[in-house]
Amino acid sequence: MSPTSSPSASTPATAAAIPNRAIAEVVSDSINLRVAAGEASEALVTLERGRRLFIIGEPTEASDLRWYRVAPFDDVETCDDSCGLIGFVATPVSEAEDTWIEAVEVTCPSSPMTAEEIGALDAFEALHCYGRNEIEITGTLDLPLHGPISPYRYSPGWLTQDSLLFMRNAWWITYRPHPDAGLEAPERGDVVRATGHFEDPAATDCRVTVDPDFFGGEIPDEFESTIVPARVILDCRAAFAWSEYEVIGFEDLGECCGLPPP
Repeated sequence: MSPTSSPSASTPATAAAIPNRAIAEVVSDSINLRVAAGEASEALVTLERGRRLFIIGEPTEASDLRWYRVAPFDDVETCDDSCGLIGFVATPVSEAEDTWIEAVEVTCPSSPMTAEEIGALDAFEALHCYGRNEIEITGTLDLPLHGPISPYRYSPGWLTQDSLLFMRNAWWITYRPHPDAGLEAPERGDVVRATGHFEDPAATDCRVTVDPDFFGGEIPDEFESTIVPARVILDCRAAFAWSEYEVIGFEDLGECCGLPPP
């Protein structure tokens, strides 16, 4: 009878993998965000300790490192050149070594919820919490103090920047009615109970282009080079698509809104 084989005592234990759509955080002093999985790949930026990451897909392993495709959370005050990127970061496979990134827990409000409750989350955290599950959010609709002035043109419009109406206390929950819902736009000041979801299948069709007319006919190279198609799709995945809504009240928000003329 052949003896039963057993793992070598010298084989190091493998650290648990961080799952798809999880939220992670940089826990080393800094790590490189790279174009591809591999230490020879070009480094896009350096991410400092505490930077949050959205995990995309399953990791791959090469040698003693595990590579994750990630989108760093944008922090417009500090992210500089690391805003709007997607790339790869590594962490040791062995459980015995200090990890470079770790999964973090996110407190997910239960549906139904208020705009203030979901507004405590980042859009990527909401995508992590709810996926494509239908949720209900109640909030007051408002318009921005200043309209968007941008050379970027997004499609499909309903899932991107087609409406300026947003829920107070949750500015990224903007009015994005699903085409199949047949909804009519609510009014500023309407208190609505909206039902919808993230991770809409149409997100895979999201695209962005630069409007040459914005620059008088010629697009500066730096504007086209800032578009990361995979990040455009991810941002659309994190957009809340409205399936239905009910107006349950009205709040007088005063004069509005400082928008530029069309």
